[in-house]
Amino acid sequence: MVKRLKTVPLQAAAYIFDLVKHEVAHEGDSLDCGHDEAFYQRFHDLTIRYAQEHQWYMHA
Repeated sequence: MVKRLKTVPLQAAAYIFDLVKHEVAHEGDSLDCGHDEAFYQRFHDLTIRYAQEHQWYMHA
């Protein structure tokens, strides 16, 4: 990931942000969890809620 941050920083940072939102949307252990409608709603809500911060860090 460090190499990707050096070579394609925007793509790598976006991947990290989305991965964190994905794991938070699971609300706990994600090893045996699926992606039901509630998961997608939580992921959507996290994406909207933190969009401004996401964009700020991407710009920085």
